[in-house]
Amino acid sequence: MFLTLNSFSQKEEFITMVENPSTSVKAQMGPTCWSYATCSFFESELLRLKKGAYDLSEDFFIYYAYIDKAHNYMLRKGNTSFGPGGLAHDVLRIIKEKGIVPHQYFKIDSVSDNGELQDVLKSYLQTILKNDYLNENWMKRFTILLDTYFNPLPKQFENNGKTYTPISYAKSLGINTDDYI
Repeated sequence: MFLTLNSFSQKEEFITMVENPSTSVKAQMGPTCWSYATCSFFESELLRLKKGAYDLSEDFFIYYAYIDKAHNYMLRKGNTSFGPGGLAHDVLRIIKEKGIVPHQYFKIDSVSDNGELQDVLKSYLQTILKNDYLNENWMKRFTILLDTYFNPLPKQFENNGKTYTPISYAKSLGINTDDYI
């Protein structure tokens, strides 16, 4: 909101020149600002496009980013970073590939920050690499660990009387990720 001093009045008065609506401020858990900031951007974008107020799940993107990071970490035999950080383009890619869900349907469950989650997941990956346990089941076990920290990942959910998958929900919002760089 930009305010200006009305110079025609005897007493000081502010006039709203431009008002940009936004959704509520969210309590960020751990070093995952990339997901929170990008979700906030898309929530504001949906308001700007007159599609209404939404509370999107930041944790949905964090979950899938950890899976992508694990693949990358194992591919490079541990010679890359495995941390909770990310960038806006991670959210864009995940929206395109996996969709999006409202916050109420997917959130981190059992930790107040991502420190414990991060330590457990990285220790698992390091153990697999150190002891050469890498086989076709490593990602299945990684996902089981990841799932212990999050509420169940929805395959479908109801919102405003309609049933959606994460992909169909993203399409219903009209977010074309190719429109953003």
